[in-house]
Amino acid sequence: MSYYDVMESITDRQQRLGRRIKQRRVEAGYTQRELALMIETSQSYLWKLEAGRLNASVVALCRIADALDTTVNDLIEF
Repeated sequence: MSYYDVMESITDRQQRLGRRIKQRRVEAGYTQRELALMIETSQSYLWKLEAGRLNASVVALCRIADALDTTVNDLIEF
């Protein structure tokens, strides 16, 4: 597997995680701003996570899962 294959795989995973976070947020009835306030981060950071442009930290995933009444495992299972 080449470097580019690995990077593409990571990007795909980031995008899937972002879609899952957005899906759970919408199901819970929160806006990005509301969820960002709940997890003590900026709306911009949350937008970048949902867009698959950032790697989420473990702390951020834990806060998101708690706020959305789900588990980290649920967020990262694809």
